[in-house]
Amino acid sequence: MQALGRRYNGLVQQFRLEELGQRLLVSGPIPVAHSSTGFSGDRVTMVLDGGTVVRLKLYWPMREVIASLRNVRWHADTWVIDSVTAAGVPLTLRAWRATVTN
Repeated sequence: MQALGRRYNGLVQQFRLEELGQRLLVSGPIPVAHSSTGFSGDRVTMVLDGGTVVRLKLYWPMREVIASLRNVRWHADTWVIDSVTAAGVPLTLRAWRATVTN
């Protein structure tokens, strides 16, 4: 059963991210309770207010604190995440891998 779960993990993550994108379209921006970046800035972890954890592996490093998510979508083989920083500046993140954990 674990092998089956590993085999379809990418598909499960795709459905979770698409569901998160739909939730953002319907209910509007979701506040981020906590965000952190990895040492080199290319990995981002965000804990949303509802307890959902979003992990991103970015194409380009960034070192901003994310305050809210506005949109998540798949475009040209890349996850595109529209967000707002703690300073109120809109920021678009492009990730080659994204995971959602409830």
